[in-house]
Amino acid sequence: MSQEIFSVADDVECLVGWDVPMQTFFGQVYRVDEKGERAEDEPILWVGKKPEAIRTVDHLQELLRPRTVIPPVIRRRLFEIEID
Repeated sequence: MSQEIFSVADDVECLVGWDVPMQTFFGQVYRVDEKGERAEDEPILWVGKKPEAIRTVDHLQELLRPRTVIPPVIRRRLFEIEID
């Protein structure tokens, strides 16, 4: 599994990546507290939970857009996975 974490805002972070066994990109958005720790166990948004659900980075971004935009450097890393 390949994954990247980035801040969305002071109180929100996003985890994105590629799940090899499930052959899907995934994204999870979490609230974080003032210490930067996850405030809850369950994400406020979770996409890519089913096998082969998200096959492209563009589709992943489309599903995450209500909450975040994937930074360009992370998009490039994910595109490298998509090409392979």
